[in-house]
Amino acid sequence: MGALKFPSFALVLLVTVTRLLVGAESKTFWGDIEVLKEVKNAVDRNSVNPGSCLSSWDFTVDPCDNLFSESFTCGFRCDIVVSESSRVTELSLDQAGYSGSLTSISWNLPYLQTLDLSNNFFYGPNS
Repeated sequence: MGALKFPSFALVLLVTVTRLLVGAESKTFWGDIEVLKEVKNAVDRNSVNPGSCLSSWDFTVDPCDNLFSESFTCGFRCDIVVSESSRVTELSLDQAGYSGSLTSISWNLPYLQTLDLSNNFFYGPNS
């Protein structure tokens, strides 16, 4: 018997469907996404105004892959790729008067070079 041959478009379709079923790989390192979620969740929702950076953070899409899109307009930068994952290197929230306690955030961002939370109203114990 001869070998089964697939037309090239069928192979491309099979690979595409498989990726959709398995899920596309995230460009952002999962641990960095968790810290960004912690930051957003730590901020008092009443201090997040429409149009502010934090109001645009939508974690249904990949943060570093969608930076400066409608989903993530600002607030952080992903300048380093390690083991095929983008890493957060800067977290600079807009001066929008956010408030909240940041004590529950793990801050496990090993590639973070810049942290700017100035002109906001965060509180918690100093360590």
